[in-house]
Parts: sequence; C-alpha cells; structure tokens
Amino acid sequence: MLCGLSPAPPGTVRIGLPATFARWKGHDTFLRAIARLNRQNVRAYVIGGPLYKTRSSQWSEAELRVMAIELGLAEQVGFSGFVEDMPSVYRSLDIVVHASNRAEPFGLVIAEAMACGRAVVAAPTGGARELFADGEHAVAAASGDVDALSAALALLVRSPQERLALGRRSHAHAVASFNRDRFAAALHSAISQVAA
Repeated sequence: MLCGLSPAPPGTVRIGLPATFARWKGHDTFLRAIARLNRQNVRAYVIGGPLYKTRSSQWSEAELRVMAIELGLAEQVGFSGFVEDMPSVYRSLDIVVHASNRAEPFGLVIAEAMACGRAVVAAPTGGARELFADGEHAVAAASGDVDALSAALALLVRSPQERLALGRRSHAHAVASFNRDRFAAALHSAISQVAA
C-alpha cells in the first residue's frame, strides 16, 4: 500500500482498519490499541477517508495523524485515503479490524475480510454479532474497549499459525453464509412473508 511509510521489514504483521472516518467507527480505539502492542514487527493502516458533509460527525485525516503522532505511532501507522480495490487491500493485510463503538446493522467490513480469508478482530455489536462465532470465524473485542482490542491483536500478532487458521475458517464461513444463493433465498422468504 502507498501510505507514506518506509518499506516494512520481512515478518512485519500488517493490521488495518478499513472504515469511513465516522467518529463511531473506532479509529481512536484502534490507534490506542496499536500503541499498546509490542510494535517491533507491526504496521497499522487506516484505510478510507471522510464521507459525510458534517465535520462534527467524522474525524479529519489531520486529527487522526495528530493522534497517531501523540501516541508515538508516526513511523508505524499509514493512511491510505479512499481505495477503490478493497479485495486487494484485505489480501495485503494479516489482520483486519472492525472497531465500531456503536451497533451497526450488518458490518460489511467483517464479511468482506472473511471472504478474503483474513484474520478478523471485530466488535460484536448489533448485526455484527450475528456474522461470526467468537474464536471460530473472528475474534471478538468489546466495542470501544482498548484493552480488549489490544489483547486480541497481541494474540494474533504472536501467532501466525492462528492467523492463518482463523483466516481459513473465516473464508469457509463467509462462502457458506454470504453467498448469492443463500441471500436470494432469504430475500425471497422475507418478501413472501411480507406479501402474505
């Protein structure tokens, strides 16, 4: 990724938070959790950008960069801006983080990252809690809890085998759970119930 960081040494674990810059997406939780890791072999990436027209509802990139600097992360956190080709982004990461601090109806990042076979750490709130079984398809970290997110990340950073195994299980789960045929059948069933 072209994020303005020097080339990462071999063995670097790449952790990314793909999200709009909405304040409830947990960027502050993510950066604080990264700051608590043993960061010798870690790079973190903030992927995305501002989407809304109201400044108060979202971070600016400048605010997030200042936060990263204040946490001592200037050399370890890259900012990608908006990226069109998200499957390539997911596949370039070792761990994908969903850190929303309020309930979401679904959690598209979780489903997309699992479909790409990535290890995922996710906040199990709202519809997101229905997308995975903790420890089986993703690792749950309580919404807004810096300690929980940092601990989950540390576990996966230390264990490449667990990252790979989690990614394989998450991929199989995503293919089985979010495929078009299953979606079409569920949509047909819902429409039939409403029509009746």
